[in-house]
Amino acid sequence: MPGGHTRHARGLHAYKGDIGQCCLYLWGRSRPGPRHRAAILCIALLLALASSCATGAARGPVEEYRLSGKAAASWRVIREGFHREAFVPCLAKRNITVSCGGCTAVLLRGTLHIDARGRFAGFEKTFGRYCGADMPPDVERCFIEYFLKIEFPPELRGLSIAVDLGRGLKC
Repeated sequence: MPGGHTRHARGLHAYKGDIGQCCLYLWGRSRPGPRHRAAILCIALLLALASSCATGAARGPVEEYRLSGKAAASWRVIREGFHREAFVPCLAKRNITVSCGGCTAVLLRGTLHIDARGRFAGFEKTFGRYCGADMPPDVERCFIEYFLKIEFPPELRGLSIAVDLGRGLKC
């Protein structure tokens, strides 16, 4: 056994996958006591919680077309309500009709954030088009006000959804 390298490798192999024992061996203790076991369990729990939080944040927004089951059905109902109660009335205030003969697209694209209580938590605009120009702020506000008035169902709570609100025609 030249040096401690071989002894160290044999020592790690002796623990056969027991992470707690392996860590304690590396820290210089051969047998863990009850306090060490509790400390290891606490560290493992904290790492598990941190990793679950990180995965949720890293997950990012869900594309609306990727929603499935109850979430997809609920989003469809909300989207139909948006079209009926916000999109059409907001355009009617400006005497705009989406058609191939005039305005071909009114579209607001972005991420809709819903909090854990089912309330609108914000909207991050990524793209807006209004009859060939940028989306006017008052029209954008008119669209978003709809989401401030509704309560989202449990299956959509806590989500961020990438949405395309409005209509664009291929003429």
